Amino acid sequence: MRPAAWFALFLALALPVRAGGGPENVLVVQNDLCPDSVDLARFYMEKRDVPRHQVVHVAIPGGAKKDDKKDPKGKPPPPASGEWAPRESFATFDEYRTLLETPVKDWLAAHPDAKITVVLLTRGIPVCTPVKNATTNEIVRATTHILAGMFVEKDDLRTGPAGHQGSGSPFYREDVSIDPAEPLKGEWKLLPVGHFDAFNVADARKSLEQAILSDGKRPDGTVYLGQSKEGDPRGMYSPNFPKLSEFVAGLGGKAEIVPHDPGGVLLAGRKDVALYMFGQAKWEESFPAKNTYQPGCLVDNITSVALTWRCFVDGYNGGQTPMTHFLAAGATVIHGCVREPTTGAWDPEYLHLRRFYSGYNVLESFYLGHPWFPWMNLVAGDPLTQPFAQRPVVTAELTGEKGAQALNVDAKTTREGAGIRAIRVYADGVLLGEAQSGRPFALPTTWDPLVNSWTAVAIDDSKFRTQGSASAPPLAKDASRVTVKFDSALKGTASFRVTHSGKEPVLIWASPGVKGRTGVVKGTRLKLELEDETKGARVEFWVKNAKEGSGPIRVDVPGKKK
Repeated sequence: MRPAAWFALFLALALPVRAGGGPENVLVVQNDLCPDSVDLARFYMEKRDVPRHQVVHVAIPGGAKKDDKKDPKGKPPPPASGEWAPRESFATFDEYRTLLETPVKDWLAAHPDAKITVVLLTRGIPVCTPVKNATTNEIVRATTHILAGMFVEKDDLRTGPAGHQGSGSPFYREDVSIDPAEPLKGEWKLLPVGHFDAFNVADARKSLEQAILSDGKRPDGTVYLGQSKEGDPRGMYSPNFPKLSEFVAGLGGKAEIVPHDPGGVLLAGRKDVALYMFGQAKWEESFPAKNTYQPGCLVDNITSVALTWRCFVDGYNGGQTPMTHFLAAGATVIHGCVREPTTGAWDPEYLHLRRFYSGYNVLESFYLGHPWFPWMNLVAGDPLTQPFAQRPVVTAELTGEKGAQALNVDAKTTREGAGIRAIRVYADGVLLGEAQSGRPFALPTTWDPLVNSWTAVAIDDSKFRTQGSASAPPLAKDASRVTVKFDSALKGTASFRVTHSGKEPVLIWASPGVKGRTGVVKGTRLKLELEDETKGARVEFWVKNAKEGSGPIRVDVPGKKK
């Protein structure tokens, strides 16, 4: 059986996976018209090892350049990257639905077995979306929130006058991992959506590397809780800081309440920042760099517009000091935009911080901890950031001869009172089935450790549904300088010619226009069966056994005229 064939066979065996999820549950959205979006989408998928076919290609135009536009601080705008200029918002709700929501929905409908629990937007996708009945640009919500509710039937999530808070969120004060496959209270099929961006590509890349580092080591630093100046509504809930400190101490951590500094340097000289919470509209831009942030560190500001679209271009601001300065200084993930009224959009006991510190991933924590939906509440960084999780420990060993190999997987929980709910085995990003701890899991007869990679994911049965994993890449790493060119198409089958300078390449391919949608092939003459030869297809190839990381090789197959 050809590798592509057993991929199609085992796609039918996919099993439910609950959020928070892991890399196998992430769907990345890439704006093909924005070079930075392409860069960050591919970087995220490679570093997190997201299955290569789990990407939605959208084409959202950038904004018109206006050289005479001035920043609120009086500075001229910085130059755009290449020919790309960012946009503040989608022009209308209909434009958002056409250019973003519909392609995401189409991908999900075409991949019912993918079990996506997180959608990740990348740089170059407008940060804001107008509500359906908007008459001015002020009536907007975060694009992440509008998209997260795309399957919710309540239409008032998509409408509302300026200043309207949205609907009361049914997830507020819930204490269980969000599962889009099991709608809460009958109608809330929420699919959490994150945003991967920073001032620039380098800062965003650095934040992801910090998130990945935090997977393996729980932060042992301090939770810093910054007081606001007297009378500032952003600090109206800071009297609850002592209770929050007790909560942190109860989980074995330490917290420090930091007095307000009227000079704008709100925190300085701390070398162990595990989490930082404060509330202030404007502050000294240099102060984030005066501290050291541990991997997985969330920095949060209870304020209105410190993380709007303008905050993702260095030199701009949204009327308040951009939180993106913290990503530049080494923090992992940030939040700082709630829209007005600030206090009405917030939980007085900082419930989202409690959820995060107790073990939920950062994206779920905000959906579980805020009273209203949809709202701004943009979270920028890796949505899988989960530094306080107590992850299962997974070990696995490949046994047997070629053609009759098995994977022996063992998984143990680290959370007291929890067990192992399920162990999933993936090959090259495609779910093969469910394994039992301590028992061999039979691999396909076509399995080749030189060609195929495997991942074993254990999910505990706690309310967090925390994941732990073990994996191995293909053993062969020799191919280099690989090219793939379309040769011909005959009777619905496309042929490709591969050239290479090293050993015979092993390629993983992905395309919604090819039957099976993803697979692994080996050799210099490749044949793939098209879904519809009249439409053609775009196929992306990655060299699995390259000496170094390989970006996608895109090959277009033209459609045939009827």
